[in-house]
Amino acid sequence: MPILGITASSILKVSDTGVMFPLQNIIVGSSGASSISFNNIPTTGYAHLQLRVFTIPATANSTVMRVGNGSIDTGSNYAKHSLNGNGTNATGQGFSSQSYFNVMGYRVSASTTYPTVGIVDILDYANTNKNKTVRILSGFDANGSGEVSLNSGLWASTSAINTISIFNEGGGNLSQHSTVALYGIKAAS
Repeated sequence: MPILGITASSILKVSDTGVMFPLQNIIVGSSGASSISFNNIPTTGYAHLQLRVFTIPATANSTVMRVGNGSIDTGSNYAKHSLNGNGTNATGQGFSSQSYFNVMGYRVSASTTYPTVGIVDILDYANTNKNKTVRILSGFDANGSGEVSLNSGLWASTSAINTISIFNEGGGNLSQHSTVALYGIKAAS
């Protein structure tokens, strides 16, 4: 007998399309790390990927990212664009034939106190019919100074992305407690 006139057939079924599923979380240990890498990312079941990035650069360098299929692409196959604001000035720039995407804006100085944070969306990461695009919102505060950045990028490859590496431009470790979480955004079934 239906309760309050509700029957099983009248309940809407909610799809899980667009739901984010945690795939992996990496936290840098006490000795630091030269990079944070994700390998063997599944290329089915998800439409997009998202990275939640919290880094503490040990050197005054941007946090950057490379992607690949099977291995990381270190060639000049990336394009990147950015719009940056620091409370006083706004700047924009774009570059082609690069060897990585910028995840975070350029740090004024190294800091173990003030981390950088960002959200990276990798759109249609497994679609083998088109090049891959990313959009990134990031920023940092350094107790009165800092920067907010809106970045986009292109990986000139139709290969599915199944590996990602995040590291400091120009070298230097990511400090202890730097964290990157990888999520898959569910595809329509």
